[in-house]
Amino acid sequence: MWTSTNGAEVFNDSSDPNAVWVSGENAGIYLWNFSAYDTIMSFRCGKWIEIPFFTTETMSDGGLNGAYYDSIATKGGEFPLTFIVESGSLPDGLTLNSNGTVTGIASKIGSFTFSVKVTDLNDKSETKEYTINISDSSPYATTYNIPGSFNMEYFDLGGANVAYYDADKSNSGSILRKDNADVYIQSISNGYSIMQTTAGEWTQYSVNVKTSGLYTATFRHSTTSDATIGLYIDGISAGKMTLTGVANASGTSNRRGYTTSEGSFNLTAGEHKLRVKLEDVSSNLYTDSVSFELNPSSLINTIASEGIAISPNPTKEAFLLQTHKPAKKVIVNSIDGIEIDEFYPTEKKAYFGINYAPGVYVAHIIFEERSLALKIVKQE
Repeated sequence: MWTSTNGAEVFNDSSDPNAVWVSGENAGIYLWNFSAYDTIMSFRCGKWIEIPFFTTETMSDGGLNGAYYDSIATKGGEFPLTFIVESGSLPDGLTLNSNGTVTGIASKIGSFTFSVKVTDLNDKSETKEYTINISDSSPYATTYNIPGSFNMEYFDLGGANVAYYDADKSNSGSILRKDNADVYIQSISNGYSIMQTTAGEWTQYSVNVKTSGLYTATFRHSTTSDATIGLYIDGISAGKMTLTGVANASGTSNRRGYTTSEGSFNLTAGEHKLRVKLEDVSSNLYTDSVSFELNPSSLINTIASEGIAISPNPTKEAFLLQTHKPAKKVIVNSIDGIEIDEFYPTEKKAYFGINYAPGVYVAHIIFEERSLALKIVKQE
């Protein structure tokens, strides 16, 4: 066998010696990029292409606040190859990695055009322009009011990775939905449910929360073992809850196995995208419907007359500050008065505190004409 220091650069039908069969017919073999002689050697197969070129023509589109993954493929060039964004910009929240994969969570809607440059070991390069469209889901028929209830099978329109994510390719959406969504929909007496089998699957719903407060969410479901679901409001976790399993439950029958489970979530008034995500599961989970009821003992700090609120509160995740106009400045102190954060909101909504340690804090919200302080609690 050739090595990197012995023989021509390639082994093919015209090299010396060559790859021609003893019958005289060309074999079509093309080997190149031989490593140094050793017990284990490496080489590349296929015609040598000096300058790398792109074989990926288009990038897949994505959904707002949804995990994104795609890869840019090339041929040719001397490995390793490096990919960079030469001009334009990726969607906010996405990153082009040096190996050509694009990953992240898109945080802004729009159409984003950018140029990618691939460079090989010998500084040979090529550039290609791509576009990624980021969109959000839309109500299936109507925006659901909270307090209130809705059926799980009527999740938003928008398609895969925008209105839902389903790892299972069993598609029965056509039995009910007008968009033929690739989600397993199970017919049961007097209605339908959706079936989920893999952690990470989710469906999204357009909701209008009438009043900020602590809500009790009641899910009607069927599963033979406990499952964990998470609720996400506009991409931010509102918490998790357990759906209790029932022995010998049947997702196809109302009479055997459908039960209800309750969880508490802080919700902020306004229109939102509510995502219900399957966090952990060991058997098929069928979810039929969910209802939300306002708990009078809400823990949200709200000054209703001024339209100022911080929620969820308490929380294990980020706090959401909502104000009637952008605050001039927000200063957050520990309970003993030590300043631990300061930021300057540019909009009426601002997320903060995702990295705070568990404890009690005081958020000082400062406007031109006045300031006020609200107590917030970060849970473990």
